[in-house]
Order: sequence, then structure tokens, then C-alpha cells
Amino acid sequence: MTGLGGELEEFDQFWESADGGDVDAMVELADLCDGETRKEWLRRAADGGDYWSPHFLADELAREGRLDEAVPWYQRAYKAGHRHDAEELSEVLLSLGRLDEAERWARRAAKTRRVPSNQCRLAKVLLRLGKLDEAERWARRAAEDRPVFPERLRVLADVLDRQGKSDEAEQVREQARSVFDPGPLYGPAAEVVLVAVASVAVAPFVNALMSKAGEDTYACARALVKWLFERGQPRKEGYSTGKDRLLIVEDPDPKLSLAIWLGTDTPDEQLRALKNFDVDSVATDARSRKGRGVRIQWDEASHSWKALDQ
Repeated sequence: MTGLGGELEEFDQFWESADGGDVDAMVELADLCDGETRKEWLRRAADGGDYWSPHFLADELAREGRLDEAVPWYQRAYKAGHRHDAEELSEVLLSLGRLDEAERWARRAAKTRRVPSNQCRLAKVLLRLGKLDEAERWARRAAEDRPVFPERLRVLADVLDRQGKSDEAEQVREQARSVFDPGPLYGPAAEVVLVAVASVAVAPFVNALMSKAGEDTYACARALVKWLFERGQPRKEGYSTGKDRLLIVEDPDPKLSLAIWLGTDTPDEQLRALKNFDVDSVATDARSRKGRGVRIQWDEASHSWKALDQ
């Protein structure tokens, strides 16, 4: 990758292909974009027949707390063959208080995959519906599985309390307190920084990025950064940037030791500030440095872009 023209033209053609109905391009753009732009590409890809897009869109909406919107997409994903989405549907419907629907989907999930998490979820729904005897059977089945999870024991204790079995409920709660709680299955992991380097003329790149920043509330600009990241040369991880994926754009001009560092999820504030950053002046200064490099990087303390010696 030695210039910007070809890559930018390819990116624009790719966007036009998606806009023209290419479902594969829609899916890839959904992966590159974020926010409402990502969800819109997922909707369009789903309407175009993509298998995974209804599931991913439902997950996005559920994570944002837009549960009512997530329900029909989970249903659509289930009909397309994502049988595990019965589990997500039952959880979402339970959160919404739509208990009759939640029971139907929880039973379907428990029948499809006979695992403790599904049994426990069904017990919670039945508890809310007041079907205590059946809730106890499912809760006991889930709680007796190994390894023991505190959440399953707590659900059983809640059922026992409702049945008036307070002594046994307290014994179960004591057991739950004595069991190691692994917490959420998916939680924050140790920070890992993945770095890719693109050999691209820096000033034209920033100008192109800003032309995209004026479109679609910065989603297109971030998509261009991710596009170049995926096509850049991987570099050993370990830069302390706070970003999970970092694109380093290095100018290929041998007389210009200039680079800009951008996270693939660079927020709107930083892209907005880049519009007012004078890259041409920095490039002129870099040319006069006789081999000493300049790195353009966001400075969190001053909330501005800085040209730093490297």
C-alpha cells in the first residue's frame, strides 16, 4: 500500500456496491461501521437475505436496551435457523415482563438445549408466573448440575421462599455464598493492542478522512480507518495507547518521516478536532528535520491532536 488514491477509490466503490444492493458488501460495511450506521447496514443485509445479520442486529439492539425492537429480529433470526436465539428471546421477553411469551420461548430453549442455564431461565419465568411446583423442578435440575453456579442456587432459593420453605431456602443461599462466583462469562479482558501499519501519504489521508467525516456523523470516516487497518501490515502488539486496534499511517515519502496514529474506534470528538489540525504545516516542519520523525497523536490531557517527536 503506497498511495491513497487507489485505496480510497476502492473504498468508495465498495460503499457504492453495498448501496447498490451487494449483500456481501453490506455485511462487511456493517463490520466496519458502528452505531446506527452499523445497524442500518445489518437491516439492509438481513432484508437482502443474509443469514447472520438478523441475529447480530438483535444483539446490538438488546445491548443498547432497545428490547422491544430486538424481539422481532430475534424471532426472525430463529426462523432463519438460529435456534439458540430462543434463549435470547426468552431472556428479553422476561425483562420486558411479557411472561406468557417468555414461557413459550424458555420452554423451547430448554427442550432444544438441555443445559442448566436454559433450565434456570425457565425456572425464573415459571416463578414469575406463580407456577411454583414446576419452577422448583427446573430450578433443582439446574442447581444440581456441576460445576455449581451461585446464580442457579439463588433462583432455587427464591422458588423455595415463595413456597414457604424458608429454612431450606436459607440453606441454599448459604451454599450460594460459599461457591466461587465466576462473574459474567464475557467481561473486560487484559488490554491487548493490535497494530497495523499503512504506507499512505499522511496529508492526503487526513484530507480524505475529513471529507468522510462530513458524511454520516463520522461513521464513514471510522469505516475508512478500519478498512485501511485490515489491509495494513500487522506489527507486533504492545504500544500503550489504550486502543484495542491501532492504525499507524506512515508517509512513504523517504524525505518525510511523518506518521499519524488512529484507533479504529476513534470517537467523534477526536475526528471533529482533526478538521482543525494543520497537517500541511506539520509536514513542512517534518521535511526540515533531516531524518527526525514526527508522530501525530491524540493528547488526552489537552483534548487535542499533537505533533510529537519520534
